[in-house]
Amino acid sequence: MIKELDHRILQGIAQSSFVALSVSSKYDEKLFLDPEAKILAKPMLDYAKAYHSSPSKRALLELNKNNIDLIPHIESFYTSIESAKYNESDYKYDIEKLKERFCSFKYKELKKLNTFLFRFFKEWI
Repeated sequence: MIKELDHRILQGIAQSSFVALSVSSKYDEKLFLDPEAKILAKPMLDYAKAYHSSPSKRALLELNKNNIDLIPHIESFYTSIESAKYNESDYKYDIEKLKERFCSFKYKELKKLNTFLFRFFKEWI
């Protein structure tokens, strides 16, 4: 199951050309930390970049028909968003939260790397 924040942004990409174009013009799938969201984000953002529109379920399924691992993810995701409409007014808030989470994650990664390198060089000297 996709984390809520990732799910909301992906829903916005799927249901709003404005969100799809905005996200695809500035970011890529790496912004999504949830592994399942990252799997879906790549073809969705590629579609938005190529066609300047939000990706439909049918289009994604046709474009990715040879990727049998991706098909169930597309089916499941689009089924999960059928009953609710993304509120474009939430986009700026949602994308800001996604960026904050990404920055926090990268900061922690760099901090771990820095600690490791500090210990390594301290022992080496």
